[in-house]
Amino acid sequence: MSTKSDLIERLKDKEFRHAYLAARIQKDIPFQIRALRKKLGWSQKELAEKAGMKQSRISLLENPNYEKGYQTETLRRIAAVFDVALIVRLGPFSEVVDWTENLSPESFTIPSFEEDFVLATVKVSPQSLEHEAESDWEATILGEEARTDDAPSALTDYPTARAA
Repeated sequence: MSTKSDLIERLKDKEFRHAYLAARIQKDIPFQIRALRKKLGWSQKELAEKAGMKQSRISLLENPNYEKGYQTETLRRIAAVFDVALIVRLGPFSEVVDWTENLSPESFTIPSFEEDFVLATVKVSPQSLEHEAESDWEATILGEEARTDDAPSALTDYPTARAA
């Protein structure tokens, strides 16, 4: 396996960089879905039923050789069943390098909201979370100058999901 510096050197080639990212997505998503399903002791059929899909679709989603890609809505449905966040955003390649460097079987099994919330409440008091989220977080992420009266607040202005 390549060292971090070897990977960074290879990423200097744009063609390699984008092929590498595509391969990471193609391999990592199936491994995460499979790891989360197995963590819960579910069969593919059980996951399919909970997600409103066919078992054959789950089989494809768990296949790292499946090359047709993933629709965001499909991944959102899978994430909802596992009660985990789906994070889709543009980012720097340094995050991909860091993710790759820290890759382990455990990194594919992420905590559900309940597990994550319990861990968060043990580590940080609700008051400090509230303060940090309302002031430091938005100021750091959005920048004071980017915040306008009509800009949505990251904490309050987005619609909440409604149960179907």
